[in-house]
Amino acid sequence: MISSIRSRWWAENTLCRYFVTKTKCACSAKVQCLPVRMVLNSVINHCYDFGVQLRYQFRVYPTPRQQNLLARAFGCARVVFNDALGARERSRRAGGPYLSDAEVSKALTGAKRTPERVWLGEVSSVVLQQALADLNTAYRNFFASVTGKRKGGRIGSPRFRSGRDNRQSIRFTRNARFQIMPGGMLRLPKIGDV
Repeated sequence: MISSIRSRWWAENTLCRYFVTKTKCACSAKVQCLPVRMVLNSVINHCYDFGVQLRYQFRVYPTPRQQNLLARAFGCARVVFNDALGARERSRRAGGPYLSDAEVSKALTGAKRTPERVWLGEVSSVVLQQALADLNTAYRNFFASVTGKRKGGRIGSPRFRSGRDNRQSIRFTRNARFQIMPGGMLRLPKIGDV
């Protein structure tokens, strides 16, 4: 009896871990993807509900105004990423401690209030926070690679993003309040219906 309960518990938790994936949404000027939470029903002995986060890609045709807004969002995310990377590099070269995620996020908030960077407020804050999250993930992967905790070959430290690269991306999370409209349009914050 106990072994059957254990095996059933293990099967349920294994299935749950198998179906749940990370959410990542990459946006480019032509293709957008967005995470959607779905529920799957598995009929083994009972009906189980598993929350699955999927990534969908949508081809969008933005207007010239929306293209400018998307380009601004790509540029702001790149600037935030590069500023945070530069601050961490300066701290490392000066022999200071590693800047925490909270310190970098606080610096972003302060930068949005300065006259030189007031234009960062014109973009959704979720996009900027996700750029910082991407940098944190890059550093985590780098440190895990250096210490041998990450499988595969060694990876280099994070590099600055280039404005001339075609692989510019931004992410919208559930907190960004994006939605698919009834007519099939995708509503993005501070960009509009695409």
